[in-house]
Amino acid sequence: MNILIISDRFTGKINSEEIKNYKNIIESIDFVPWNEKFNCPAIESYEIVIVDMWNLYSYKDNNELISILKNNLDILRKALLNVINSKRLWIVILDKYFILYKTMYKTIYSIVDILYWLPQNLKDSIEPKENPGFSIELIDKNYWYKVYFNNVKEWHYIIKDKFDFDCKIIAQIKNSMPISMKYTKLYEPSISSLSESEKLGTILFLPNSKKEEKDLILNILEIAENEYEEYYNKFKNVDNEPEWIEEYKIKEILDLENELKEYTNQINNELEFYKNIYKILYKTGKELEDAIYIFFKNGPLKKLINTSDNIDLDIRQLESGSHIDFELYFNIDNKKIVFGLEVTSSNEWLKKDNSKIDQIMLSEIKTDNYILLVNTYHHLPPLNRLDKIHFTNECIDLYEQLTKLNKKVTLITTIDLFILYILLKEKRINFKEFFEILYSGNLINLSKNKFFKEHIEFFKNYFKGGKNV
Repeated sequence: MNILIISDRFTGKINSEEIKNYKNIIESIDFVPWNEKFNCPAIESYEIVIVDMWNLYSYKDNNELISILKNNLDILRKALLNVINSKRLWIVILDKYFILYKTMYKTIYSIVDILYWLPQNLKDSIEPKENPGFSIELIDKNYWYKVYFNNVKEWHYIIKDKFDFDCKIIAQIKNSMPISMKYTKLYEPSISSLSESEKLGTILFLPNSKKEEKDLILNILEIAENEYEEYYNKFKNVDNEPEWIEEYKIKEILDLENELKEYTNQINNELEFYKNIYKILYKTGKELEDAIYIFFKNGPLKKLINTSDNIDLDIRQLESGSHIDFELYFNIDNKKIVFGLEVTSSNEWLKKDNSKIDQIMLSEIKTDNYILLVNTYHHLPPLNRLDKIHFTNECIDLYEQLTKLNKKVTLITTIDLFILYILLKEKRINFKEFFEILYSGNLINLSKNKFFKEHIEFFKNYFKGGKNV
């Protein structure tokens, strides 16, 4: 085995020959400290890479080291994504977490998220804890893990989800979340369309150990040896094709590979098309406006309209500096209605403010119909928003004042809009009802609306564990 150890604490503490005498299966072992620039092709040539993130938080006061660290994390990311040989093992030792940020005047630090080099779904599964934890339950009882965790005195992360990997918990908080996990993904290397996460061999996450450096590295290598051999045994009977086959593909194979690639691209594009709908629920500012525009212009909502339906729907974004964000146009059964649509994710609209009345009264759109769409509580999952108060008494007062000025204003939240989309998609309401709700000019809060009470229960049951039932 060829092993690379990226670490600031092992370099110089023990030499590679000493380790090779102890572990005779090791062909070569190289140490690289974080404060030296990495070489990406070299990283890709190792069967085992040990990434020791010990003490990296101490870099945060040294701009020169931060610059090198950023460069090395970029190279590490490229190396990880380019490793398509399934017989690879990466061991990541987690320590205290930091993200440096920059402001225009006070700091010259660049943004450094020391975990961003991992594939996004793995990175998202790791949740740093501001205060360390101490209670540990060892799940894997193998001797080499017992030795390692005997010297783990605290942990700074929990691992939230397992995702679509072959997973194995090594250790966890007692009766709770994992703090050490092994992720394994088997795959067929000849299929080039696989996602980044599917191109991984094995990644093992360990919390930091306080063991003395020389004993610790020997312990880590023992873990690496056993994990690598276990994983390698899964592949040793696999018929590995020689590389020259790529140059001698017959026409049928090339045609099928092209067909597979086109089909995969088509599926990925369609997947992204439908995932866009979630952006109306969590984006803010300009990104929220863009998501709303796509929702009404050419997103999943528009796809529900059949060519045989007597329905037309369009949206126009007004120029920057306009009093209103959008002009929304409906034509159902030859009934044409134009709305002014204002979108916000802040609480600014929720306060009694006469300037907001002026904003609608001075609107560039020739209509008396307006929709105020708010993305309040955008940090919460959809079901957790249903019982929240999205419109304050001040906002209702504002709504009533506009009504007295002959302006029909519908107040609605993005979660309400999302529910309406689901109901429309599942044919529990039709486009005419959808349109009438937006045109109602009444205060909308679907969780308290009598007409939609039964539909709310349907919506709650529609998602279970993130899955459509």
